[in-house]
Amino acid sequence: MKIQCHFLTKRRNLLLRKIAGICRELGYELEIDETALHIWPCPMTELAIGWRRKSILLSSMWEFAGGCDTTQGGPGLHQAVAGLLDRITQEGVKDLSVEDDTGYWDHRDFGRLQKESFGPWFAQKRGQKQEYLCWDEDLYQPECIPDTVVTPLGRFTRQELRRLEPDRFFLWPGGGKDALYYRNRALYDLWTNCHYTPDDPVNEDILENLEKAHWADPDLPLPVSAYREVCILSGRDFQIPEDAPELAEQFQPGYRKGFVKNRIGSLRFILPGSYRFSVERLPNGSLGSLWQNESEDSPQWRVSGFMRENGQQAAYAADFSAMQDIETIPLKHGKARMGWSGEQITCEAVVGAGLYLFNITCRTLEQREESLDLLRQIESCL
Repeated sequence: MKIQCHFLTKRRNLLLRKIAGICRELGYELEIDETALHIWPCPMTELAIGWRRKSILLSSMWEFAGGCDTTQGGPGLHQAVAGLLDRITQEGVKDLSVEDDTGYWDHRDFGRLQKESFGPWFAQKRGQKQEYLCWDEDLYQPECIPDTVVTPLGRFTRQELRRLEPDRFFLWPGGGKDALYYRNRALYDLWTNCHYTPDDPVNEDILENLEKAHWADPDLPLPVSAYREVCILSGRDFQIPEDAPELAEQFQPGYRKGFVKNRIGSLRFILPGSYRFSVERLPNGSLGSLWQNESEDSPQWRVSGFMRENGQQAAYAADFSAMQDIETIPLKHGKARMGWSGEQITCEAVVGAGLYLFNITCRTLEQREESLDLLRQIESCL
């Protein structure tokens, strides 16, 4: 389900300040760059609106256009985006036009939106045999469990998914930020983002959202066991009683409790889900990708990728003359080689026009052997 907009304004900067104020009031995340607004009414969906200067009969105007796909967020998100566009129309914009393939912009009947658009879509999708549903595979892939379907709000067997209610599948199923919204918002973080470590920044959001859900509806089933686990990790007292209704499911939350497949360009590589990604500035001034867990002596995985121009085949570039135990790994449309010297493991992978370099710092022999085993499982996405 998509909703798209187009409008004009003479005073771009004033409008941007107004929109920023509306987003703060509504609690929506917002980023503004040189050419576009990026608004997240909920974490699964971005409303992007770009602009350009346009002259109409000697009068300079700014033309805004953009939209988002609300399918993953659900009917509540769709309604929220329409409401945000309503607020923007009150700030002096001209010639607003909205394309809404659900028809909600015109009829504004939320029950109809749920019944006619999101209900049939969910019923159609949940009968299909597929491993991922509404999942951004460019982010990472969770550990594979046969005959299950990965979704942002949980892992289900295919039989469970066929019986699942839309209220459990969509992050924002209702017409407002009610108990269901806060529970599903926490489930999204518990399953997708939480590293289950004491200093994980997402822990506080999970606990606050589950507590809001319980206070709004004490009878709503919640992932109480997961709540207590995160409380213990964070050193926080329980605010939800132990006898609160438990959300009974076959799989417990936490894709990152196992191994996950990360992606860079055309290559996937496996790491423990507890490893966190960050960007670091390299000595030459460029930016690099770093994965490591919370411990000070964690192995450090530094990964970078380079593309040859004009579609030319990439080639090995590093000097392996001082490396020990050099191995070659066949890949689809390419190959990789790896070796080690002291505390450093080096791996180069060539996939089509892409050259990918892994530099892994290991403190112990055990870490080195574990890292080499993980490197042997890299695979091409081409």
